[in-house]
Amino acid sequence: MIYFVFIFFMNFKLMAENSYFPSYNFFLTDINKAIEFSLIKIKDISNFSVINQPEGILKANDQNKDSEITIEFNNEFEFNELIPSLSANLEQDDILTIIVIYDDKEFSLGNFSISNSYSFSTRNSFGEVNVDTLRFYSKIKKFSLKIKIYNNSKTQKIIKLINVTLTDRDRAPLIKRIIPEKKVDLNIPKISQMIQQVNYNEDICSPTSLSMVLNYYGIKTSTLNVVSSVMDKTQNIYGNWLFNTLYASTRGLYSFIARINSYEELYYYLSRNISVIASITFGPGELKNSPIKKTAGHLVVIRGIDKKGDIIVNDPASKDNKGVTRVYDAIEFANAWFKNKYGTAYLITDDINNFISSAFPYTEIFSKDGEKLTQITPDESISFAGKEGDKILIKALAQKIYEKGRPVPYKGYADKVAFSLKNLLDSFVINREADIYNHKFNKIGSLSMGTALTLLSEQDNFYLASVSDIIFYIKKEDIIKIKDINKKEIRDNIIKLSRKFLGVKYDWGGRSFNGIDCSALSGLVYKVNLIEIPRNANDQYIASKKIKSFKELKKGDLIFSTKENSRFIEHVMIYSGDEKIIEATRDSNNVREINFYEKFGKEVSGLKYGDKIGAKTIYFGRFINEPVEIKKPVLKSTKKSVDKSKKKERKK
Repeated sequence: MIYFVFIFFMNFKLMAENSYFPSYNFFLTDINKAIEFSLIKIKDISNFSVINQPEGILKANDQNKDSEITIEFNNEFEFNELIPSLSANLEQDDILTIIVIYDDKEFSLGNFSISNSYSFSTRNSFGEVNVDTLRFYSKIKKFSLKIKIYNNSKTQKIIKLINVTLTDRDRAPLIKRIIPEKKVDLNIPKISQMIQQVNYNEDICSPTSLSMVLNYYGIKTSTLNVVSSVMDKTQNIYGNWLFNTLYASTRGLYSFIARINSYEELYYYLSRNISVIASITFGPGELKNSPIKKTAGHLVVIRGIDKKGDIIVNDPASKDNKGVTRVYDAIEFANAWFKNKYGTAYLITDDINNFISSAFPYTEIFSKDGEKLTQITPDESISFAGKEGDKILIKALAQKIYEKGRPVPYKGYADKVAFSLKNLLDSFVINREADIYNHKFNKIGSLSMGTALTLLSEQDNFYLASVSDIIFYIKKEDIIKIKDINKKEIRDNIIKLSRKFLGVKYDWGGRSFNGIDCSALSGLVYKVNLIEIPRNANDQYIASKKIKSFKELKKGDLIFSTKENSRFIEHVMIYSGDEKIIEATRDSNNVREINFYEKFGKEVSGLKYGDKIGAKTIYFGRFINEPVEIKKPVLKSTKKSVDKSKKKERKK
């Protein structure tokens, strides 16, 4: 018997093999873009002006008046539960009301005012509000959000962001442990609710968790001050999710409710200094090491994930501050959080740039001198690295270059960015250019091969998908699901994908259907086959496994050439078999497939790694590891021999 084992250069993060997660977060951080892509419609914007991040999204026009706005969401994600939230700079005595409208029926989520908040229990034939959550009796798509601000403080009002969490309660959550690259653990202060000198200290897990996070970001406040500020006077409770997150936003933070579908997403947020307060429910014996035996609703601060993938929390139910930090088994915690509460969480941070992401259809980054360095597809993670005047400096985390012998993210100045929440990516665009469509199936743009997406549902010949901060329809023929990628046919797949770029113009720093350079071509087609390689040709050469001679090359391997009279690699080509190469080149100013002899004027017979052709040196490299053939040992008849053979087999 023969076993095939494939080993790849790197594993992609935030990739999933199953689609259709329970929740979608409609994260609104750019009004103009949302209108452009038909994601929203604003009927009357006379009370507000549209502004841009980092200032916010909407600014009230008259600080001496109350303001109201209704936003119609052209949503295509089918759901039966909705949780709205937003961040705004409210002052003492200001009142904010959020109302969800469906089929002309209004569902009020209550009035928030610091230390004077009231929830409303709205119910009609379509659904009902339970404190902070609107549940519909059947699945819907379209809805509107009405926001009213009663500006009693007579100060300038700004809405920083809006998030509407939509959940299909019939979908199963992902219960899966992850093993992170490295441990993450935010040093969030430890505060126990049980030491608070009030007779209702067992009921204040939410404001206690929030006070830990406020103090973590340098906002000095007592737990009891937070308790009084977030109380829901209608329900006589302190755990109203909307009121807690709104209060955090009044303290200058970006704070809202979201639903997280996986530990991969959780790790992403924590690694970006975004605090996560999780709502959990569990029964007796279901969450070992918890200070309480069971709960119908409890909130804890997730501060990290350890090397084993278990969850590090600050649990306010501990009897004292010393015992607040605990480690919970990842699967037990996933059941309490993902299964029982659909991953409900407060996401809180002090900087909107912690949500920074690549823009649609890609972000371009430039050197200080204005030279284009690369393009970043909207699925690829970036991080904020600073600002110089109006220029935003970012790191392209998925595109590595080598500095001092170590791979580091590409760094440059972005032409545009977005702000988005992270989703698990479960598919790739596999055609050179894929059109995307809005809810009316009008074309709104195109995505390039190699863009990873999150699939939300399907309709006829289309998928409903999302990437970065947009949601859209895309043809099924333009997509491959990650679970359907045939790892045994990687070499053929690489050539097929490379040929789809034939004729595309050469563009230094390009990485899309609009233009592409040599190393971007190899990088994108490898990416779709789940192999991550460095961004530039010289760095791909450094990272690759060296192949001794041309005759050892196989389809999909790489051929490198240096500058004339130099050791520096300036060009990379993909070997397509039969002595041919596929390359993006200045020679023809496009992507072409050409015979090696026709390009270099030299026969390949006897050509070896490091040989010179004129003033250039040629090298060969490989990222695709060959299948390892393991022959099953022949077992002898004696029991002793059989036992020895089994031991050998286990070792292998």
